[in-house]
Amino acid sequence: MGENMEDHSSKVVREDTYVHISEHAYKRMKERNGWNRKTANRMIKRIYINGQRPDEVKGYIKIWIVHKLGQVRENDEYVLYGDYVYIFNNNVLVTSFRQPCREKVLKHYKYS
Repeated sequence: MGENMEDHSSKVVREDTYVHISEHAYKRMKERNGWNRKTANRMIKRIYINGQRPDEVKGYIKIWIVHKLGQVRENDEYVLYGDYVYIFNNNVLVTSFRQPCREKVLKHYKYS
């Protein structure tokens, strides 16, 4: 996997990439996305491959994600897909949560 990484935020994702889902992530996807295990398992690879990385986003989400990246643990990878953010660590989905609305971001963070 190390040979596929250009840097922390721009990752080359291959079709044969295999990702796992932690128990915590299953619970959060059920709670926040309304997905059962079958749906989560079906969607996870699509999310990982097709989701946007932090260097691909613009606007208020860019402001928010830059702030969040300051709190990233080693090997954390933020992937944005739909209205949700998925955090992977070493190809394991650790959690997911909804992106904040524009007003909240602009109220708490300033453009840099």
